[in-house]
Amino acid sequence: MSPKNSRKNLMNILLVALIAVIVVGAAYVLISDPAESPEVLTVEEALSDKGKKGGKAVVLGGGRNGAEVATYLASKGGKVTIIRRSSMERLEKDVGRGKPTRLQREIYPELWGIATDLPRRYRMQLIKTLGMYDVKVIYGAKTEKITDKGVSIEKDGVKNFIEADTVVIALGETPNDKLYGKLFCKVPELYMVGDCVKSRGMMEAISEGAYVALKI
Repeated sequence: MSPKNSRKNLMNILLVALIAVIVVGAAYVLISDPAESPEVLTVEEALSDKGKKGGKAVVLGGGRNGAEVATYLASKGGKVTIIRRSSMERLEKDVGRGKPTRLQREIYPELWGIATDLPRRYRMQLIKTLGMYDVKVIYGAKTEKITDKGVSIEKDGVKNFIEADTVVIALGETPNDKLYGKLFCKVPELYMVGDCVKSRGMMEAISEGAYVALKI
């Protein structure tokens, strides 16, 4: 059965259901056409060893996913640079539970703004690993263009080009709510659970799933 027919049959089944729980996850945020840049990878592809081993790598995004994939690529022998759009000043204001202590910031002055969406204990261990692999970070930089040679960025009005054999887009995920939109007002009881509501962690998804299960 073709994927198109499978999707059609699934919709036919859902449209006669009394209750539907949507758990379709989220989609990666992309900013480049892979056809133009064959070595532009998502986080999932990079962690699946689809890219080149070693060489120069640029990771776009300095959140949890970006930091973890940067660590992985560096462990495989890559020379990794993380591009983070947020400036140091903004991170100073926005960082919450992952805020480092004064001593930790002094030890890792160039890496403290990485993975601010993680609890401090786990984040500092990740930062320590990044430091061990000599991963570089550029803050407050906007990505302008990705080519098969690397990444063009702009920071403080100054343009620069970073050579890369592999570029990984780790700019987060966007909720996949298309199916919910198609079924809205057509299924009597319709629920969304997990990252299709908002990209978060496993505990939030489990909690939402348990709540819906008890409700229905």
